[in-house]
Parts: sequence; C-alpha cells; structure tokens
Amino acid sequence: MWDEHQIPQIYAENDHDLALGLGLVQCHLRETQLYLLRYLAEGRMGELLGPLLTPVDDLIRRLDPGRAAPEILALLPQRTRDWLEAFVLGLNAYGAAQQRCPPEFRWLGLQRRSWEPLDIVRMSRVIAADVHWLLYARFLRLRRQPGWADRWQRLLQAGQGQGAAGAAVSTQLAAFFGVARSGSNAFAIAEGEGGGTWLASDPHLGFALPNTWLLLGLHAPGLDAVGLAPVGLPFVSIGRNADLAWGGTNLRSLSSDLFAVDDKDICRRERIQLRRRFLPPKTIWRRWTAVGPVISDARLWPKGPEKLALAWMGHRPSDEFTPLLDLMRATEAGALRRIFPCWSVPGLNFLAADRRGRVEHIFAATLPRRRTDYPDILRDPRDPKMRWTAGTQDCPNPAGVPQTQDAFYSTVPGSPAVEGLVVSANDRPAGSDFIGLFFSPPDRVERLRQLLRERRGPITAAQLMAWQGDVHSARARSLARFLAKRLDDAPASAALRSALKSWSGDYTVDSQGAAAFELLLAATVKGMGRVQPFWRGTTDWGSICQFLPADLDALDIDLRRRLLGRAAALAWRRWRRYPRWGDLHRLRSAHWLAAFPLLGRLLPSHQWASAGSRETPMKVAHGLVRGPHRASFGAQARFLCRVEDVDDNHCVLLGGQDGWLDSAQFDDQIPHWREGRYIPLPLSREAVLRRCRHRLELRGP
Repeated sequence: MWDEHQIPQIYAENDHDLALGLGLVQCHLRETQLYLLRYLAEGRMGELLGPLLTPVDDLIRRLDPGRAAPEILALLPQRTRDWLEAFVLGLNAYGAAQQRCPPEFRWLGLQRRSWEPLDIVRMSRVIAADVHWLLYARFLRLRRQPGWADRWQRLLQAGQGQGAAGAAVSTQLAAFFGVARSGSNAFAIAEGEGGGTWLASDPHLGFALPNTWLLLGLHAPGLDAVGLAPVGLPFVSIGRNADLAWGGTNLRSLSSDLFAVDDKDICRRERIQLRRRFLPPKTIWRRWTAVGPVISDARLWPKGPEKLALAWMGHRPSDEFTPLLDLMRATEAGALRRIFPCWSVPGLNFLAADRRGRVEHIFAATLPRRRTDYPDILRDPRDPKMRWTAGTQDCPNPAGVPQTQDAFYSTVPGSPAVEGLVVSANDRPAGSDFIGLFFSPPDRVERLRQLLRERRGPITAAQLMAWQGDVHSARARSLARFLAKRLDDAPASAALRSALKSWSGDYTVDSQGAAAFELLLAATVKGMGRVQPFWRGTTDWGSICQFLPADLDALDIDLRRRLLGRAAALAWRRWRRYPRWGDLHRLRSAHWLAAFPLLGRLLPSHQWASAGSRETPMKVAHGLVRGPHRASFGAQARFLCRVEDVDDNHCVLLGGQDGWLDSAQFDDQIPHWREGRYIPLPLSREAVLRRCRHRLELRGP
C-alpha cells in the first residue's frame, strides 16, 4: 500500500515474506543509494568516481570496518539470519526483474550484481563508524602546535567536542562521514493522570539527497511497526508498534583508542590493489598491529612523527541485528534492558514509551576494560594499563561498561501518578561509569527540558512539532550579553551593542541579533588566538562558552579593550553587509554526488536561508561565522507519536522517499520540512486503507 508520498505499508503473511517485501521496496526506492553504500563499505568508490575518491578507498581499506562481518554473520541466531537472507532475496529479486537502471548507473559505470547478507553486515559497520574519528584527526593537528598539554587538559575539562558537526569535511571525507557521523534529539514523556504518553525523535546526519532514512510500515502476524528505517538495514530503528514507541541518539561512547606504535609492533602486512576509474590500479600495503590497523598510513589521515594504530570495538564481532528485530516486537518499557545487553557499536541512547504510561532510557554500548584516564590523546600499547583486556563470556563481544538505566517512571493503575520524562541530545550521561570523554554541550537537552517543564495543559502533537523546530539558545544569549557589556569599555558601534543586548537568543532567519553575535564571536575568538595559544583553531562551542568569558576578563584591560575594539570593528563591517541570520546561514540539500565536478551540474539541489544553529533543538550546525556559509549537518528526519493512539503518528524527511531523479517524490517533502508540516503515518489497517490509495499485490509461486 502506497500513499501520495510513496510511503509504503507492507503487509505479508509471514516474517520471511515481510523481510523480502522490505528488500523489494528499499531497492525500488533507493537502488543507487544502496549501491553507493555498498561500494563505500567495500572501499571501491574510486572505481566509480576515479582518483578523486581513491583517498577514501585508501582510508576504508586500511580501517577495514567490515573486518568482523563473517564472524558477525556466523554468530547471528537462525531467526535473525533468516530475516536478513529474506531481505537480501528481495533486493536481488527486484534487480533481476528490472529492465531499466537508474541514470546514475550509466554515469558511474555501475552494473547490477547479486547481494549477499555479508554486504548488509559490512554496510552496518560503516554506518557504525565512531564519531570520535573526526575529533582525533582534528586533535592530532592541534597536537603539533605549542601548548598542546594545556589545550588537551582544557578540552578534557570542557568534555565537549563538536567533531563532525563543527569540522570542515573535505569532499572525499564527506562521502564517508556523511553517513557515519550522527547526533540526535529524542525524548519520551508520560504526562500522568489525564495526559498522554509521547515519544519524539529527530536524528541528525548530513543533508544529502536522497535522505538516509525511509518512512514505512511493516505488518505481519505478530509484528506491526511504522517509523524510520535506515537505508540498507531491514528494521524500523525509530518508530512504534501498537504498544511501544522507541527512538534514540548517539551516546558518544568512546569505542576507539589511538595507540602510538613503531615498526616492531607490526604483526601483519597485506597487499591491496585500489582500482581507479580512468587510471591504472594503485597498490597499497595495509599494516596491522596487535591493537588494530595502522591508520596513519592513510592519505587522508593527518601526518605526524608517530605511527598510529586504531583500536575499535567494531573490529570485534557483535550482534546488533537481533536487538533491532526484537525491538519491533517489544510491548513494554523495561524490555530495552533485556533486548540490548550485548549491543556494541555504535553506542546509543535508547528511549522508549509504552501504552501504560511508562518511559525508559538505557545506554547501549559495549566498551573495553581499560585505563580511563587520558593524559594525552595517544596511548602506549606497551603499557598494560592502557591495553584493552579480554571481556566476559556473557556476550559474543568483549564486555565492558554496564548497560545503565538512566530513568524509569511508571504510572500503572493502582500507583500514584508520577510524571515520567527522559530526554537525550548527545549530552554527557549522568550517574554512569566511564562512557567517553567528549559529548555535546547540554544546550539542547536543557532547552527541551525547559519546554517540557513550562508547557501549559496537555501535550499536543502541534506542540511537539514546534519543539522539534525550536531555534532558541540560552547560552548564546548569555554570551552575547556578556560581550555586549564588555563592549561598553571598547570602541564599538552603538547599533551592534544594542543588537546584542536586545537579542532574545532565537536563531530565526530574520534575527539581526543572531547575526551580530556570531560575527562578533568569530572575530573575538580570532583576536584571542593572537594572544593565547589555546584559542588558535578553537571552534568548539562548549570550550567557547566555558573558557572565553574568563579568559577575556583575565586580559590586561587595555589589551582587552584593543582586542574587542578590533573585533567589533570587523564584525560591524560584516554585519552591515549581512544584517540578518538568514543572510549568513544557509542550508543546502543536494544529491550525494553533487559535490563532484561535472556531475554536480546535472543533479538537483536546494538551498535556502535557514533558522537554527549549532546547538538549538532544531540543529543546523556550523562553525565560527565570518561570512555566508552552508550548513551540511543537522536535523534531517522527524518522527513523533502519541502511544495511546496507534494512528497518532507524524513524520517528515528533509527530502523525499524516492531516489529516482525524475520522480515527483524525490524531494517533495522539502516544502513540508521548511514550513513545519508533518505527514501522517498510521498503524492500524483501517487508517492505512483510508490513506493509501495505491495497492500493489505480489504473489509467490
């Protein structure tokens, strides 16, 4: 069953046919995207796009994220393997039945070939890439600058790193981290007596078209689920069934470590050929140590005097497929603790809400036993306290930190009504053992909690939609007023000071205060970089909020006056030219291949002035702002539901469902996204029949 947005509701007589139907639908809607993910996971993008993507292949082959795929496949329970094999059967059946190929196949020289379950497992490991890898690359560059020891301690003290969100990503790396880096907002709330139980989730990824997610419904005896499914994986990862709704965010768990190694640590060398379109193959040598691959050999990795090996939990076998399969059938909050005891990568916050008014939040991650103090970013593989140790036998992967219950509230009949609320926004987990070093600042989670606390009357779907589109930043407003006050002692435009003092903290398109603040902030940090080593290259929002006010006030008053005067003059010149936030901040959503020469002119793209900022609930990330820029990371899919009503579900994608370039549904949801409109996603068969006017019935032999 299809609605006008090509959102499918798949009905089948058994699990095998349901998974097969899901494979058919994913291949029908996103065949090119599936193949690009497959080639990326195999480290073969250069075969399609030539030498420009050879550095990405070099990085992937050295990382070898799919190394554990055969072992993972072997440890899956039979029911999970059957589900995966049926999904792959659907992918292959669709390809075999088609006479036409998507236009990108012709441009890239792609040929259809059979899918195997191993391909899906390998792709899942690329999607699970550690968000710390971009942070590591940035820190290694800073490590070569004077004052690194003090800078590192400050970074640890702040405990926050924008990483992928704030770092400039090259065209080559965008192909990888566009699907791997992730953030998100999610919250579940039980209002108690007379109220409803709600769940809302909006994942944060790149803005590429087609979207990373598909909207769909799955229906078979014992399984009814609707929501968001990641392309390439046969599960509803964010969504609901009749009794339970679930969502999640990236936990930012530290599943990787960098080790400084030397030649005597090399235990294996492998010769690999990278095939390149238009050019002869290139030969590289992949080197392994006892802790992991030598990552510093990669062209895209920052060069330095040390040889670096990467230890990653994803190189060890673990089963993330069975928990997602079980989640779609779970019936109550509390089930998450039973479903996810051995989840490994990526580390995730899972939130759930059930029909009985209970909400749950768990941390799902398996980390190594290791020393958890970090005097430097690099670790010594010869120090036994820093080496990863073997895990327990309870899980198929090395065990580590506990799966911690953050909050669990109940309003079951016969007990006092207790309002349950759990919120996650990549913030530092409270009350847990060591999970990681760097987390998102608390801005988004604090704002969401504030909105939930200050609401009046019962929650409505319209309220949740407004909260997912909220663009307020209390910390930005506070910092703007601090800078405005310090400008009283420095030469600066009265209009600039007035804009800062009166700014509400809302990053709306028309906001003059947001534009003035961001331009002044960038100029001030640049000026601080001339007098203090720490501020050279610093872009992290958490570090700026924590250290900039004190560091400015610690300067000699004359030096501070001159620094702020120059910064205000520079900001004023730029602000006169770009007086509104929308003049500076633009969102661009374009085809995955639009960044590459020649192809980019053939492919659709959309660009518009965007509200939102780096840490507003509606995240549209950016670094320090010196002029017009394009955001490329943030909120790009939304789902919310009232658990008591199986049909009170709403969703929207930044893009559309269909990956075929000429399709009317390639980007038809972009107007919905920009206007804050959502699409109904019913669960009951009766509501589906009313909404979905197009029916396709398939019968097997």
